[in-house]
Amino acid sequence: MFTGLLGACWLWPGSETPPALIEGPSNSIQEPPPAAQASPALKVVAAAASTPSLPKPAVTPDVMAQWTQGFSSEQPYALALRLRDARLPGSFGAALTLTHACRSAMGQVRAGELLGPDSDPLLRGKNEPNYAQRVQARDSLERRCLAFSQHRDIDMPLADDHPGQTLNQAIYLFPYFFATGKARQFAQILAEQGQLQHFLPMLPYWDGKAMTEEGDRQVYNGAMNLAVKLATAPTVAPDQDIRLLAACLSQGHCAKDFIELHRMNSPQDTEERRRVEALAQEMVAAMRAGDYQKFAR
Repeated sequence: MFTGLLGACWLWPGSETPPALIEGPSNSIQEPPPAAQASPALKVVAAAASTPSLPKPAVTPDVMAQWTQGFSSEQPYALALRLRDARLPGSFGAALTLTHACRSAMGQVRAGELLGPDSDPLLRGKNEPNYAQRVQARDSLERRCLAFSQHRDIDMPLADDHPGQTLNQAIYLFPYFFATGKARQFAQILAEQGQLQHFLPMLPYWDGKAMTEEGDRQVYNGAMNLAVKLATAPTVAPDQDIRLLAACLSQGHCAKDFIELHRMNSPQDTEERRRVEALAQEMVAAMRAGDYQKFAR
């Protein structure tokens, strides 16, 4: 669905436009712009460990047990609300992941409505490849995801959700910090809440190695993109994953899982494709184990 920087399409909280990143040599240390320096994020992060008590969860921790099932659920919005209301470590991050997926999917639905017959295969007729599957995907996405586009602040944590506020600040400020210590600090917060899928790979790095060569960067970006989806894929009705249906609608690649989708997008059995898939599996294991040190210097 996307390549390159992981956060480009769906990691920015709220409806704000992501601030411009500071460009420079990959080995330089960048400081955040004045707006970021003035942000309370670092204070929030620093205070997290010393906070005496957290707000009482609105629901039991069971809501976190299988939150990834929301991707194939008929009611992902209801689950996202429960997760956001839970105020548990990681629950806002889980709700945010579902929200971004559904909003991105609704973007594909709306884009098709705005295109003319020459641009949108669905408007050209039933002879188009996978026409029936794409129509079904469109209808399913609209039915399941429309509510997300009508609830503007569901991508923001509740005011009394301390873990959610901390996670949100870490996600928002992460791209500014090329300095090793700061980047690792935010990566650790994501890992502690079980939300490493929100990691933003500003500097391609894996398991002690900087992946700076052009070919290595492409493998890294492709592996990160695939790993995030594999790590959060539902085990029940995986072929109904919102993200798979969005790819079916927009690309005509109607796959039953993310490995198959990856191979549809890269049909040649090349060394690069094999490297991407192998590295993605390593990244999935690290994400599930909370091993943020594999990703951050």
